[in-house]
Amino acid sequence: MDNNFFSDSILQLMSQPDRWAMVSSWFTPDISHAVQPRHTAWMADNSHSHPHREFLMTLDGGGWQGYHGKVYPRRPGSIFFFDAFESHDFFAPDWTPDEDQLWISLLPQHIAICMYSFRDGKIDTRRECRRIFTSDELGLSESALLMLKPGIAISSAGLLRLHLSSFIGLLLSAIIHTGYMANANRDETEGLQRRTVQAIQHHIEATAGNGVTLDSLAQLTGYSKFHFMRLFKQHTGLSIHTYIDQCRHQRIKEMRVAGSSQKEISYTLGFSCPAAFCHWQKQSYSKIK
Repeated sequence: MDNNFFSDSILQLMSQPDRWAMVSSWFTPDISHAVQPRHTAWMADNSHSHPHREFLMTLDGGGWQGYHGKVYPRRPGSIFFFDAFESHDFFAPDWTPDEDQLWISLLPQHIAICMYSFRDGKIDTRRECRRIFTSDELGLSESALLMLKPGIAISSAGLLRLHLSSFIGLLLSAIIHTGYMANANRDETEGLQRRTVQAIQHHIEATAGNGVTLDSLAQLTGYSKFHFMRLFKQHTGLSIHTYIDQCRHQRIKEMRVAGSSQKEISYTLGFSCPAAFCHWQKQSYSKIK
């Protein structure tokens, strides 16, 4: 039986952890960074960070990956783990070699899967694939997802690497399994779009907008920024920015009831200082009036 997501050669790569090379801030990377002046210069204006965690796995081909100010080569089997708010490349430069990538974004209650094929420096939209799953649909329990939050008792770099590789193995196994299901090759439908928007709503509610940007939200869904803006407005009746502001106001109410200070609230919402928070409040409330 053929897998609807992956070719036989990619399935072999995924099922052989000894072929993986992992890069993470949790331990010494398996891949050495390199001197790449061109990519380093590009990276200075094309990096971002966000509150959700995600994995990037190269399935075929390869290029270069900027992460924490360094540049690493990507080859089949290389896996990058970007923890929350860690700086890394935003998409790829137009000289990127041909490459197939798998992105796995971990959101509250959902896991977003995007597969990209870069051809001639651009994403081949004919080969794109995007899916959104709940943890239950992937057969991952709450305890399995909590594996990605090691306690302070895990101090050994070797154990941290085992911890992370075990989790990605669990995720890949679940994704591969869904690829054999009869409905895995379904067309993009209204239902898929609605589920994607709902996952983003939960994400914004959980973060209260801290570190959330339109660009990062669109990227993790696999849609273009303008397509995603239209989808969100279509399914919620609100713009992204309006929804973020609503979630921020709700979190402010909750924190004030709990007795939090102005400084604590501004930090939780991701503002650089209480003054910036007050400025946003004035602008936000003036729009409401």
